[in-house]
Amino acid sequence: MIDGKYSIVMQTPMGPVNGTLLLKTEGETLSGVLEAMGGRHPFSGGTVQGEDCAFSSVFQTPLGRLQLSVKGSVHGDVFRATARTQMGVINAMGKRTHSSGQRNP
Repeated sequence: MIDGKYSIVMQTPMGPVNGTLLLKTEGETLSGVLEAMGGRHPFSGGTVQGEDCAFSSVFQTPLGRLQLSVKGSVHGDVFRATARTQMGVINAMGKRTHSSGQRNP
């Protein structure tokens, strides 16, 4: 199951950036919110196939607009992804966060 909230670290060309990623599936469609770099960046229209996911979106950052094309996967509670951007490749990894011992929907 991919759905959940993840605490992630993105390895950017400017150094590590911490953030959170909320993923929600509806069938094979993926949507969510990336919170990082001082902003909240919703996205929709992504895809899910088993443990694999992909999405693309444009995010507003302190450095300007950033186009991300993300391919990732979730194995257990671990999220891993690679994002292609006009600034280069960003690798991300994180873990699903839990609330009171329960998984987030």
